[in-house]
Amino acid sequence: MRRLILAVALLSAGSAQAANLAVTPSGLDAALAAAKGGDTLVLTGDFGAVAITGQTYRPAIRLDLSAATLAGLQVTESEGVEVSGGTIHSTPAAPPVAVMNSKHVHLENVAAADPGAHYAFDIRGSSDVSVVNSRIDGGKVGIVLWDVDGAKISGNRIRGVNIDGMDIASARNVVVEDNSCADTVVVDNHHPDCIQMWTQPGLPQSENITLRRNTAKGGMQGFDDFGGDRRGILGLVVEDNTAEVSYPQGLAILSSPGAIVRNNHVRTLPGSQWRASVRITAPDAQACGNTADAGAGKPGWSDGACRR
Repeated sequence: MRRLILAVALLSAGSAQAANLAVTPSGLDAALAAAKGGDTLVLTGDFGAVAITGQTYRPAIRLDLSAATLAGLQVTESEGVEVSGGTIHSTPAAPPVAVMNSKHVHLENVAAADPGAHYAFDIRGSSDVSVVNSRIDGGKVGIVLWDVDGAKISGNRIRGVNIDGMDIASARNVVVEDNSCADTVVVDNHHPDCIQMWTQPGLPQSENITLRRNTAKGGMQGFDDFGGDRRGILGLVVEDNTAEVSYPQGLAILSSPGAIVRNNHVRTLPGSQWRASVRITAPDAQACGNTADAGAGKPGWSDGACRR
C-alpha cells in the first residue's frame, strides 16, 4: 500500500476558528496532526488505511468521507472523532472500523463493505460511542460492543453476516433502536442471532441496555441474552421489537434479573423447521404484550396485553 502523503488546502480563514481542510490521498497523517479541535477534514478520493492513535481533539474533529473510500479506519486511545459518510473496506489484517480504548467517537452514514472474516464495526474498551444510520454488508458480526460504557446504535441496516448482527458483551448504558438484520449467511454451524447480549467472565456486568423497535428477518434467531457467565444484564429493557425468523429463539430473555420485556412480536418464516418462540425465564422479569404467531404446525402464544 502506498504511503498517504498530505495535500491540504485551508478553506476557512482565521487560525483561532474551526477550519475546513480539503484532504486528498497524499498525506493524511500530517492532516490529522495539523488539525485542531472543531476542524472538519473533507476527504476526497480512494485512501488506504487511516489510523488515529493517541490523539485528543476538543471539541471533536469531523471526518467528512462522503466523497471518499477508505481501506480501514482505526481509532485507538483517542478522544473526539466524528465520522460521516463514505465507504470503508476491510483489509486482510483489520476490519472496516475499529474503535479501541477511545471516547467520544461517533460514526454516521458509513458503509462498511466487504468485512470478510472480520467484524464490521469492532468497538472495545471505549465510552460515549455511536453508530447511526450506517450500512453493513457481510462479515462475521455486524457490530461488536465489548466492555463499552455509553453507546447509541440506531438506524443501522445489517445484511449478510455469518454469525450475529450485533454482539453486546459487558456493556453499560447502551441504547439499540431501529436497527434491522436480514439475509444471514451461516458458516461453520453457528447459530446466528440478530442481537445477542451477555456478561463476559472477568469483565463488569452488563447494565442498562435498551433494545427498542429493532427487526430481524430471515435465517436467524432474534434477540437474546444467553452466553457468557449467565449473570445476564441488569436494567435490561426489551420492547417493541419484531422477529420473523426460521430459528427457534425469536426472543429469549433467560438470565437478566428484573428485565422489562414488553410488546415484542415473533413470527415464523414459512417453511421453517421450528416455530419461532418467546422464552422469558429471567428471575423477576416483568413481561407483557409479547406474542408468537402460530407456525411450523404449532399454535400461537401470548403472555397477555400490558396494563396501562
